[in-house]
Amino acid sequence: MRTEHDKARIELEVFEAFCALSKLPITPLSVQKRFPPEPDIICELAGEGAVAFELVELCDKNWTQAMSMPANKIPLYLRTSDPTSEIVCKKVTRSYPQRIPIELLCYTRQRILTPSSLIYETAIRDFLHDSGPFRRAWLLDRGRVHELWRSEAI
Repeated sequence: MRTEHDKARIELEVFEAFCALSKLPITPLSVQKRFPPEPDIICELAGEGAVAFELVELCDKNWTQAMSMPANKIPLYLRTSDPTSEIVCKKVTRSYPQRIPIELLCYTRQRILTPSSLIYETAIRDFLHDSGPFRRAWLLDRGRVHELWRSEAI
C-alpha cells in the first residue's frame, strides 16, 4: 500500500515529466505539492499567474492487483476493463477550495491495458459531457502529452 509520501513523490515525478513534454510555460521553481482538499499541484504559468493541477492515474485495479502477486500466483485468466470513464467522472464531480484556475492531468504508468487511442476518445467524450471545475484536461500517456479538452473561456 502506498503512503502519502509515496503518492506525493510519484505526483511530483509525473508533473515534472508533464512540464518537460507539454511545453507549457511553467515556472519550475513555482511548483508546490499540495494536499487535500486542495488540488495536487499549484504552480505559476508565465504571463498568466497561478494555476492548480489535479492529478489522477488511470489504472485498471484488476491488472494492478494481479501484477502485485507473486509470479506463481498470477491468474491464467484475468478480466480487465477500461476504467477511464469511471475515474474521469469521479474527478469532475469533486469541488476544490481554490479560487485560481484548475486543470486536470490524467496519466498512465503502464498499469492499464487500454490502448492510448481508446483512453483518449473516452476521456474527450466524458469532458464534452461534463468538465466539472476544470478549465482544461490533459493526458500524459506513454511519453506523450495530449490536450483532451479546453474551456472556451481560455
